[in-house]
Amino acid sequence: MLIKRLIRIVVSILPVIIIVGLLYVAFFVKPQTGEAVLKPYPIVRRDRIYGVTLPTPTTIWAVGSHGKILRSDDSGKSWVLQASPTLAHLQDIAAWDEKRACVVGNEGIILTTTDGGKRWKKVKTPLDDQEAKTGSGEKGLDVQVSSSMSEEMAKETASQTPKKLIAVKTFPDGSAWAVGEMGAVLCSKDEGRTWERRMKAEDVGWNDCSFIEQNGLIVGEFGRIMRTDDGGQTWTAVKSPVESSLMGVAFRDKEHGVAVGLQGVVLVTEDGGKRWTQAPAATSEHLFSVIWDGGQWVAVGDKGVMFKGDPAGLNWSGGRITDLDTSWYTKVRKIDDRYYCSGDRLAVLKEGVIEFFDRKI
Repeated sequence: MLIKRLIRIVVSILPVIIIVGLLYVAFFVKPQTGEAVLKPYPIVRRDRIYGVTLPTPTTIWAVGSHGKILRSDDSGKSWVLQASPTLAHLQDIAAWDEKRACVVGNEGIILTTTDGGKRWKKVKTPLDDQEAKTGSGEKGLDVQVSSSMSEEMAKETASQTPKKLIAVKTFPDGSAWAVGEMGAVLCSKDEGRTWERRMKAEDVGWNDCSFIEQNGLIVGEFGRIMRTDDGGQTWTAVKSPVESSLMGVAFRDKEHGVAVGLQGVVLVTEDGGKRWTQAPAATSEHLFSVIWDGGQWVAVGDKGVMFKGDPAGLNWSGGRITDLDTSWYTKVRKIDDRYYCSGDRLAVLKEGVIEFFDRKI
């Protein structure tokens, strides 16, 4: 009987206990805000980070799939996702300094910033001569057929608009060069605000460019190479020893350069790009990017490989950076003693140890 009486008492006062508890929570328990809210990490494993640039020893900019623009001001310890005006895949980024940079990508898109990436602005992609004559094509691929424009001309105009810009390089005088599909070779002299074509449109993709003073090189599909010695005013086709696509090119000085490509192709020049010879193959993996790091050549590519070459570019050694990674890398950049690689993943290599910046979700 005593137990039943206690149960009735507890049941009778339970609502009062609940109400008192709710009132306590309402008046005395304050919700946590700010740091307690979990924010998504800026870089996740599914991201593709195609381009990276290093305007200062601690500043990193990287761009990739679906318009993603990332920035770090502490050598990659933390990252900020910057607001992007596009969802197009971004292929490359280059910077004049930590405030001014230029991005290129799919759909012929060009973006610029002058405030460290707080605001990114779309820049108009220039049209070729045929498009300018027709007065059409300002919307790139969205070319409309009108009564004054035949269907054949409309198709030709659309095909001549760059569908993808693949590489961009910036230079201390405020100039920039970008290359891509449909023979796109674009130049800016005003920090990326305006651009003009420097080569007639054609059905070929240019994959990379390199300049040192007035000497310039462009490489692309079918082993094609173009060179200039007047700052890009005129271009000359150069005989290539290969017919496979060349993906990256770099100068060591005005005379010496290296180009890399599919199936591990390495080409070298000793006369500013007039003549090229093929170096002995060190790998059959595709090579996508090459730089001169001040003491040696460095190339990266498919299956997570990195190869290093002597100053002549004839002797190369290397392999996969780590057995735990088979990513493909489209760009390699160096600052101090660190190599930053972008492509399938974004990573940094220091003293032979690789660190990845992405996280699984």
